[in-house]
Amino acid sequence: MNDARAHDADTIATAHESFVELLRAIDPRVLIRIACKSAGIEVREIVRVRERTPKLEVAGLSKAAKSYAPDLVFTVHTKDGRVLEIWLFEVQLSKDRFKRWSWALYITAYAAEYRKPALLAVFTPEPVLREWLRTKLIPLIEPRPVLIEADHIERITDYDEARRRPELTVLGCIYHAHEPGLFADRVAVVRAAFVAIGTLAARQCQRYAVLIMAIAPPSVVERALEDVRASGHISERRYELVSDIERKGHSFHRGREEGRAEGREQGREEGREQGREQGREQGRAEARELVRRAIVDILEARGFVVTPATQARLESCEAIGTLERWYDAAKAATANQTPEQLLV
Repeated sequence: MNDARAHDADTIATAHESFVELLRAIDPRVLIRIACKSAGIEVREIVRVRERTPKLEVAGLSKAAKSYAPDLVFTVHTKDGRVLEIWLFEVQLSKDRFKRWSWALYITAYAAEYRKPALLAVFTPEPVLREWLRTKLIPLIEPRPVLIEADHIERITDYDEARRRPELTVLGCIYHAHEPGLFADRVAVVRAAFVAIGTLAARQCQRYAVLIMAIAPPSVVERALEDVRASGHISERRYELVSDIERKGHSFHRGREEGRAEGREQGREEGREQGREQGREQGRAEARELVRRAIVDILEARGFVVTPATQARLESCEAIGTLERWYDAAKAATANQTPEQLLV
């Protein structure tokens, strides 16, 4: 890459950021129709859609308000401008059981703000992770998020169509590049995606190449790149750009595998483990805060008075298992109980 494009793949974007940018580049009405199909919701005419800043603030029990943000938020409007419903979109590329609380918070907070239904749709292209979300996490959340399934993502392999709709081609690629599909079919969607991104500006080409390499299996990516190079359907300049990203071994599978095989020095591993543990602890702390807030929201919504003593009891509890038990108790509370009786 020349100096004008000195941002290498490590600094341009993570796969998550690239995925969010991809979704933002797609007509939100198309995303909403995809989500409706995955949810089994009848798709009606969508008059007007507006993107809003995906930021909400939740006051802690004894702390300043903390900001949270879904990846994308769209409001659907009627012809006269009234908000009809709110759609939230999240990209999830790893297992994270604490999403149970943040996703429930997003749905509740936006529904309360607009006093309209809020629906959350989750994009997860990797089949094993999608199955974990479908069976282990989403059943714990009410209202349940919509999990975007591969059956409702268009599979584009025609090169002319790929050039006309590059973003949807890339979305179809990262969903359909996985088993159990036939290897040749999986290579075909990746080939089309590389042809598609060859029509885009250099920065977008880089971002989406990073995204494809991060999610699609490396054997499929390698074969697809060989095919498009041999066929001449992608310019040599763009092919060199993609190849440069591939050589850098940015966050796609092959780079990670090579890194694991090459680098296991004890000090580096200890440092990585320390960083991972710090990240896990931060995640646990945020999850505890989310559950505490959810308990208060449920109690107040059901007409209970949350006293300072109850707030202090919640704030002093650091065991996520206990907080989850109190959350379930709050949902099942009867009118003759007090919040203090529930938190035992």
